[in-house]
Amino acid sequence: RLCCKLTRKNGAMHFLLLGLAAYRVTRMITTDSILDRPRSLWFRRFPPPGDWQTVDREGNPLTIPRRAHPLGKLVECPWCTGFWVAGLATAVAGRGSGIEGFVLGWLGTATIVGLCAAMAGD
Repeated sequence: RLCCKLTRKNGAMHFLLLGLAAYRVTRMITTDSILDRPRSLWFRRFPPPGDWQTVDREGNPLTIPRRAHPLGKLVECPWCTGFWVAGLATAVAGRGSGIEGFVLGWLGTATIVGLCAAMAGD
């Protein structure tokens, strides 16, 4: 019922921005270099499946062969993270806060910029 409320109340554009914003946050968590350091610290505590390549404090390559942790898999997997981010985004959008449109527009626009950059080969 919440999705129906979102699309009826705010239209398809709002729903599209919600999806783009969720995608943008998911990409930041799983891939973007701006969160490399926090992701590295997260993976040291909760390793993803298989060996994980990182660097030590001096910048030397470091391989960590450890047993996978479910929270490591969550952050490594865009589909897994995207599921939970989309759920959170939908819950926030359903509350109808005043700043919501700004945040959704900002993240949605950032996604469009990122997709355009990827298509341009940047």
